[in-house]
Amino acid sequence: MLATAVLLLVFILLLLYLSCQKPKGYPPGPRWWPILGCALEIARIRQETGYLFKTCSALCKKYGPVVGLKIGQDRIVVLNDVESIRAMLANEDCDGRPTGSFYKARTWGVRLESQLLAICVDLFIAGSETTSKALGFGFLNLILYPQVQRKAHEEIDRVIGRDRFPTLADKPRMPYVQAIVLESIRIFVGRTLNVPHRALKDTSIAGHKIPKDTMLVVNYNRILMDESWDDPDDFRPERFLDNDGNITTPEKFFPFGGGRHRCMGEVLARSNIFIITATLLQAFSFSVVPGEPRPTAQDFVDGVTAGPKPYRALVSLRI
Repeated sequence: MLATAVLLLVFILLLLYLSCQKPKGYPPGPRWWPILGCALEIARIRQETGYLFKTCSALCKKYGPVVGLKIGQDRIVVLNDVESIRAMLANEDCDGRPTGSFYKARTWGVRLESQLLAICVDLFIAGSETTSKALGFGFLNLILYPQVQRKAHEEIDRVIGRDRFPTLADKPRMPYVQAIVLESIRIFVGRTLNVPHRALKDTSIAGHKIPKDTMLVVNYNRILMDESWDDPDDFRPERFLDNDGNITTPEKFFPFGGGRHRCMGEVLARSNIFIITATLLQAFSFSVVPGEPRPTAQDFVDGVTAGPKPYRALVSLRI
């Protein structure tokens, strides 16, 4: 009996020891502990930074652009630079989606027509949330940067006037409003994580070994809000205009993914945000409420897709 107990104890200790060992070639990251992995370290950093995307960026600064984590029994790799992200998007071995208990519970472990319908509803809601949050960040910054709003008003009045509503046919002649849309998307997506991918088999990214079933997450904060953008927290639509005033998109700007993983709703999202922004700016001016503190663009509702905290604005009819 004693020998059996000792063997059982040794077996358990061996399992705990092995659970702390990182696979050979796995990306650098915090130390793994039995059962929890590095969950406590992630929780500590998140408490210090306040936001999930800042937690990932802090890990990037410490461990490099490709960070290997383990939360409980789930291996997670966070990608923080253009090279590793593009490598993942182009790698067919990374085409899977997470299959953990949460995802299985969402579809009750089966793939039936009713579950497909539920997932389609989820996608519709997610798209609506993305559009609303991008607009929320956009109009918050239009309030804080009135000179940007004035330029948009001038372009709308020159191209459309006040006698009709904006249409998508006006879009090519309104590069400044298009630039406002792109800057709003950059500000929003730069504070989000992507929909996770999953390694379908053992593979490699940027020289690191990625075991099968590892979850792959893109931290857009490190590519859309880093120092290469020059004052990335400032709202400057001019980033997306060339010297001739035409739309240009930097190489690092791919908020809708790339390759086979490019979001199918990109054109629809950009079009919706353009129409809503142009229509509202044609009719209204937005400003800080007199006598109230200015809202801040640096305080967010945390989450995988962070959003601006609710703010008040003075909405005035343009005469």
